[in-house]
Amino acid sequence: MNFTPDIFDFYSNETFLKLQNAFLSNNYGHLNNTPESFDTVEIVDFDIYYYTVTKRKQKCYEKIFFYGDFLENEIPKLSENEILKIENELNSTFKFKKEERKLYLEDFLDRLLELDRAIYSVVFLNSNYKFEVLWEIKKIIEFIKADKVWKNEKDDSKKIKLRLSRAEVAGLFFLLHQKGLTQSQSFSELGRLIKENIMCYDEISRSYKEITTPDKLLHGFKNGDKPLETAATNLKNLLSDPKFYELKI
Repeated sequence: MNFTPDIFDFYSNETFLKLQNAFLSNNYGHLNNTPESFDTVEIVDFDIYYYTVTKRKQKCYEKIFFYGDFLENEIPKLSENEILKIENELNSTFKFKKEERKLYLEDFLDRLLELDRAIYSVVFLNSNYKFEVLWEIKKIIEFIKADKVWKNEKDDSKKIKLRLSRAEVAGLFFLLHQKGLTQSQSFSELGRLIKENIMCYDEISRSYKEITTPDKLLHGFKNGDKPLETAATNLKNLLSDPKFYELKI
């Protein structure tokens, strides 16, 4: 097929549904009972008839299943395709622009880390496909981290690892900032310091992760965003527990 998925197609139900419907758009003549499109993600395998012309210019109608054929063949190519796109962008747009190159890679890395977290909870992939997509994400992250722009950057081994969620780390530093206990003048500056020096704990993967877009979380606490209420409650319970202040000697 001349149609290939993007790694971010696996981010959510909405993006995956678009991928399924794009696959359906290649169904030639609707020779089967597969609908023209889906309103919700289809988790049961389905097929299309894909029209091709052989090297001998003979017409061919190939039956292709979405999960069993398409994803099975395309998922192992995700990192290769994505890295090629990144390389083209770096060599054309950011070849002589170090700061812009770094910002582009940082943003792409943040998106990949968000995707990495999201994959664990999606329902449209079985455990094998999840593992394969996570492996492809890892290869792209390794490619990005190997770029020359990070030559003088700190590595993760030197970061402080806190057994707190991403939102809880941001909430803790929001409180310190609110009480005037940090020198950072803005959330963007404080967010950069958090991102460069601290890692949070992800309960789903049971591993420490980079903290993406901490400045947005800091603004969220300031605005009283409801999705952050759980993190705020957890911090309140932690900091109000008398045992938290017991010094074990």
